[in-house]
Amino acid sequence: MKQRTKGKNIGFLALLAVFLLLCVCGCNDSYVHTHNLKTREIPATCSKEGCFIYECYECGLHTVEVIPIPESGGHNYENYVCTECDDFLRDEAPETDSLQYRKTKDENGEIVYMVMGVTERVPYIKIPTTHEGIPVAQIFFKAFYNDLNIKHVVLPESITFIDDRAFECCFSLLSINIPDSVTFIGKSAFSNCKIKNVSLASLTSVENFTFLGCGGLTNVVIPRGITTIGIAAFAGCSSLVELVIPDSVTEIGPEAFGDCSKLTSVTIPISIDWFGPGLFRRNYDLQDIFYEGTIEQWHAIQRAVGIFDTGEDAAWDALTGDYTVHCSDGDIPKAQATNP
Repeated sequence: MKQRTKGKNIGFLALLAVFLLLCVCGCNDSYVHTHNLKTREIPATCSKEGCFIYECYECGLHTVEVIPIPESGGHNYENYVCTECDDFLRDEAPETDSLQYRKTKDENGEIVYMVMGVTERVPYIKIPTTHEGIPVAQIFFKAFYNDLNIKHVVLPESITFIDDRAFECCFSLLSINIPDSVTFIGKSAFSNCKIKNVSLASLTSVENFTFLGCGGLTNVVIPRGITTIGIAAFAGCSSLVELVIPDSVTEIGPEAFGDCSKLTSVTIPISIDWFGPGLFRRNYDLQDIFYEGTIEQWHAIQRAVGIFDTGEDAAWDALTGDYTVHCSDGDIPKAQATNP
């Protein structure tokens, strides 16, 4: 009886060994087998590599062929915005038809439309020049406040006024064009957005908290014509490295550039009106600005210092990086540039 059981065990072990051998050998030379391949493709996109996966139905053998990121294209657009990299088809995108409007009067007493908001959650806002034949000239208080869907905004040349908190806490907002027609941007209008570039061409002041917490800004050129930079106007712009402040600025408010921890360079251009109007209305690379004001001009700017009631530093440059002010007659290190 024991001998028969022993024989059965030996037979079972032999079959198991053959099975394991086939599994291990799979499709190698010791086992003649034609691969029955299935192909699966994961397409490459504008920001991610793709691949072809070849897998055998019978033995499970598989290989992978990488598909590189295309040099151009590869975008996956939905509503004219790429779902991968947020690229925006600005010219192709139609004007937004779900905007809400209200009639009002501009500073000249003319009837205009004010944009009140939008009825749908969309990835971009493109405002028309006119609505029902009347100019669209203003954006209302908190019109798009805390809209987490908006990534891009296109404003027409008819817009002159952007009210307080109009785009505040639009945490996904990456880009907006501010046309030269805009003469006023209110407090906290773009605070806590992701915008990377701004144009302030026709303003006379930057209001309090306007760009507070805009971590995407890497450089800011304040155009000639602006005279005041308000409280915490650019505070918390954690990527800000370079700053240009023209000699038209006479006052910089408390914490105007507070907590701009990467700030390393401040330049004060001299008055160069003889080049013609609008020189500072263009977007310059900072290295293209060769005209620097004097140390005396820098010290003539009224710059906030002191301590808040809470005990926090109220200086215009509180918690900034170790910047240097570049002037035509020398450089000023942060330690000497902080106080007026």
